[in-house]
Amino acid sequence: MKLDLTKHISDGPGRKSSSDDYRIKRVEQQYTVIPEFKTFKSNQGDFEVIQTEPIELKVTNSGNNKIHIAGEVHITLGIPCDRCLSDVSCPIVFELDQDIDFGDSDNTEDMEDRSFVDGHTIDIDEMLYPEIFMNLPSKVLCKDDCKGICRECGKNLNEG
Repeated sequence: MKLDLTKHISDGPGRKSSSDDYRIKRVEQQYTVIPEFKTFKSNQGDFEVIQTEPIELKVTNSGNNKIHIAGEVHITLGIPCDRCLSDVSCPIVFELDQDIDFGDSDNTEDMEDRSFVDGHTIDIDEMLYPEIFMNLPSKVLCKDDCKGICRECGKNLNEG
């Protein structure tokens, strides 16, 4: 989902929020967004998105062509068990806390962080991808005493 933030960004080059001539009114707005991707693709595999809850984003103009985006993300992915490969519903919950500078930046490091920014529009799905990846569980088990799969025939040992 794309979100146009033009009205949250200060106008004109060099406009500063602390200037006596230009006072930027702090614009704070709530947006409800729902991620549109159905599969989460990573180097660990492609995981089905089982459920997503609407995300309440709070967007705040910080001045100097900067905005702050905050919200809580709830998403459930179908990830294979590390032992038996059965799909497990893994809820992933994290706080989104992102500062975005829409000013002209020549720093290539900043440009990498802004891959989800196009003009004054941000791609919410693309912004969430690295955050979801960082919050993936390191080990996924269908149950604590999962027996895994048979080394000879490949059958799930939990089923017999």
